[in-house]
Amino acid sequence: MRCDPHSGFPVATNECPDPDPETGWLTAPSEQLTLKPFRTMVNDAEGKAYAGEHGADFPFLDDYFDAPDGASHPVRLAPGTVCTGIIVVGYREPLMDHVVSCADLVEVAAGRRVPVAVWSTGDTTVQLSELYRP
Repeated sequence: MRCDPHSGFPVATNECPDPDPETGWLTAPSEQLTLKPFRTMVNDAEGKAYAGEHGADFPFLDDYFDAPDGASHPVRLAPGTVCTGIIVVGYREPLMDHVVSCADLVEVAAGRRVPVAVWSTGDTTVQLSELYRP
């Protein structure tokens, strides 16, 4: 995989053409993949301020909170898109990010929302990765 989902908290790599992936909840209620963006807040001053403004408990459970961040929009997979899973898509031991079939990821998203990172160049989705959320 070119881009590093880093067990749920993406990091930039030299091989990845998109240093700032979009994160969100992926669903597939029909034939169309849809992403509802979120930004991940952690137990720091910014997270505390967000929790205070939105009536959320702080510190966050599991040390993070995925805060809605924008309007839903479609995600289009290209023939060369790399898909990865970790826990609900292609679970295996040891628990680590690994390449999975994009069809498997779409199948899971048809039944539940899946936290993902989307790396793109222009209109092309380079990589779609499930993010680990316990």
